[in-house]
Amino acid sequence: MPTQKFARPIRRGYFALLLCCLFSACQTTGPVAPHLEQDSILAVDLQKTLLARQSDLRDIKSFLRTTVVGPSRKSTFNQVLLIREQDSIRMDTLGMFGQTLGIFIHDPEKTLLYNPKRRETLAGEQVWDAMERTLGMRFDFRNYVGVFVGNIPRLKNLRITDARLGPNKKVYFLKTFDSQTREKVELEIDAWTLLPLAINRVTGGHGSYRVQWEDYRKVAEMNFPHRLVISFPGREESVILQYQNPVINVGLPPDAFEFTPPAKQSSKADLSFLK
Repeated sequence: MPTQKFARPIRRGYFALLLCCLFSACQTTGPVAPHLEQDSILAVDLQKTLLARQSDLRDIKSFLRTTVVGPSRKSTFNQVLLIREQDSIRMDTLGMFGQTLGIFIHDPEKTLLYNPKRRETLAGEQVWDAMERTLGMRFDFRNYVGVFVGNIPRLKNLRITDARLGPNKKVYFLKTFDSQTREKVELEIDAWTLLPLAINRVTGGHGSYRVQWEDYRKVAEMNFPHRLVISFPGREESVILQYQNPVINVGLPPDAFEFTPPAKQSSKADLSFLK
C-alpha cells in the first residue's frame, strides 16, 4: 500500500532530524562575536562604542517603583522620572491615590525640592540635607544623573588602564582612572552586546559605590535597562529602581523642569508632561 511504501523514508527523515537536533544541542547557543576571539579588546574602540551609545539617548520619561534600603529601614515609593541631556532630572513622588508627596528638580541652573504638605520649597544644599533626613542617606543626584539612563558618568574623562575578557567570555572587566577626580573606577561590560553592566568606584571623595544595570529590553530600537541598583557597601545602603513603560527620545516640553508652587494645594499630581 502507498503508506507502507513511504513509511521507511519517513522514519529515516525523522531519525535524521532527531540527530540534527541532538547535534545542535551539543553546540554553542549562537555564533561567537568577532571581538570574543581575543582575550582583550582595543580600549579606544570600546570607549568610542560606549560614548556613541550614550550620545544617542537624549531624554526619557517613565514611571518608577523605587525602593530605598538601609540598615534599619526599607521604604518604597511610586515615582515619575524625567531626564534630559544627562544633566536635568525631575522626580515626582506619588502617594497611594496619585497625590503628590514631593517634587524634586535638578538642572545646571537650580536644585529644588517641593513639599506640598507643608507648601515648602527648598533650594540648593537644603535639598541634599532634607533628602538625608527623609531617606536616611545623603543621595546627591548631581553625581548620578547619567546612571539613570544606563550611562557611565564622566566616561570621556576616564582613561582605560586595563581591559580583560572574563574567563567565561561573557563580560569585559575594565580598570579606568579619572585624572581630574583622581578616582579609580572599575567597569563591567557585556562582551556580546557591549552594553554596560556595572560600575564600581573603588576610591574617591564621594566614597565607594556600585551601580548595576539589569533587565535590558528594547525601547524605541535601543537597549534600555529596566532595573537599576545603586548600592553603597560601606554604608549598607542601596536604591533599587524598576522602570515601568519608559519612553525615550520623544522630546520633553520646555517647561518640564520648571516649577512654580501652586496657589492652592492640589491633592492630585499634575502629570500632563507625560502625554
